[in-house]
Amino acid sequence: MPKRGLIIFLIVAGLYCCCALYPWHDSVEVRRATGVVLATLILWITEVAPLGVVAMAIPIAATFTGLLPWKDAVAAWGDEIVFLFLGAFLLARALDKHGVFDWIVHSKWASFKSGDSGWMQTLLVMVMAGVLSTLQNNTAVTAMMLPVVLALVRRVKSPAAPLLALAWGATFGGMAVPVGTAPNFIGYSAMKNIDASVSFVSWMRVGVPVWLGSSLIGWSVLTIGSRFLRRRSSPDDTSGESDPPRWIEPLVVTDVGPEPAHHSQSEFTDSPGPTIATTASPTSPARRIVIFAFFAAATLWLVPGIIRSATSADHPAAIWLRTYLPESLVPVLIAWVLFLVRTGPDRKPILDRHDFQALDWDTLFLIAGGLAMGRMLETSGLASALADGLARADMPPVLLMLCLVGATVLLSELTSNTATASLMVPIAGSLAEALGVSPVQAIWLVALAASLGFALPVSTPPNAIVYGTRMIPLRFMAVTGFIVDALCTVWLVCCVVMWA
Repeated sequence: MPKRGLIIFLIVAGLYCCCALYPWHDSVEVRRATGVVLATLILWITEVAPLGVVAMAIPIAATFTGLLPWKDAVAAWGDEIVFLFLGAFLLARALDKHGVFDWIVHSKWASFKSGDSGWMQTLLVMVMAGVLSTLQNNTAVTAMMLPVVLALVRRVKSPAAPLLALAWGATFGGMAVPVGTAPNFIGYSAMKNIDASVSFVSWMRVGVPVWLGSSLIGWSVLTIGSRFLRRRSSPDDTSGESDPPRWIEPLVVTDVGPEPAHHSQSEFTDSPGPTIATTASPTSPARRIVIFAFFAAATLWLVPGIIRSATSADHPAAIWLRTYLPESLVPVLIAWVLFLVRTGPDRKPILDRHDFQALDWDTLFLIAGGLAMGRMLETSGLASALADGLARADMPPVLLMLCLVGATVLLSELTSNTATASLMVPIAGSLAEALGVSPVQAIWLVALAASLGFALPVSTPPNAIVYGTRMIPLRFMAVTGFIVDALCTVWLVCCVVMWA
């Protein structure tokens, strides 16, 4: 490993130097940003260091290369998306700590056989996540459904497939309506400015086929990919799956008595102690409170989303919700309350400092690093350079449409979907004549394509949420994600040509 790590770091350093020093582009900032991006991707894919550690190096590299001042580079660590993940992880920790996951698994409605391949569960999760995402933001839907899916995947052979189905299904469903994702709303607003006849229904005429077809593509890729990996692995080989995080392991839970066993120091080391079956009573006060907290969070996510969908952006109710009840505040508020609520004769809190210490900080750093990279791409001009290069390309209209969608997906893999849509929507309108379509159709292409990007944990917030469970091998996510990106790119272009 030391030799392998040294070789990889030397390759990364050489690649950066080639990108930064060779004058392949007029802007030195673009060359340096390209080098940082390629170096980061290699370190992530090879996993020569923990992903969060690599992500922590992004603002350092951006500062030393002069692409961002340190203050701006680390500002992503305070982004609302990071706090959304923090609250969602704490809520999942509370659900598992007090036996809700095991209670779901052993309930009658989850009566499929242990060790089942999970292909039906993968389909059901993808459909359910897609339906909910037509009413609510896809990130909130993923965080809301994660505890239930985690309980289900404990009884299937390939937990990575249902978990990825959750992230992908939520993203696909969000593409069906104008308010399902932030890129949709950006594109919809631009389309309304061009053509007042564009409506919620006209968007769905394209969005719903994109959702259904992409869901079928995603489910097929996950099903085939899971079977292929199992066929290639020996029965005793566990290298295909990552160790689950500490906050989803079965734990000893009691509402009274001495400090639970899961608070031992072994929980905070790389080699946690043996897991023990949950002993909490099905009717324990703590479990009832946690279940109530989960449904409260789901309600606070869904109801505002429905209200925003049914009203205009400048409606007083929509403004109040955006101001006082943003989606990222909900899980943090619920988790904070769980730290205060005490149950049992000893008045122990539902969550305590040990639960906070056991969070998956690696994933939180990964998300913050991805946001920092996106900011670096914007300020360096690399994202604009990619879009300008596409605009100057001399290609047949269909091929240009595929390249436009592909470039948008590539940007969404590396930076935020919202930033990608903000950059590409104006460019798409100017490319409409070369594409052989109307400006509205061109905007449709990039607005929907900006929601794609499934190959990396930092590509979309739903990807990062499910990757945080540590039950998805990075290689499996990357391979299946690239395949789905390619197939959905073709399907998206077909849908816009046929129904837009």
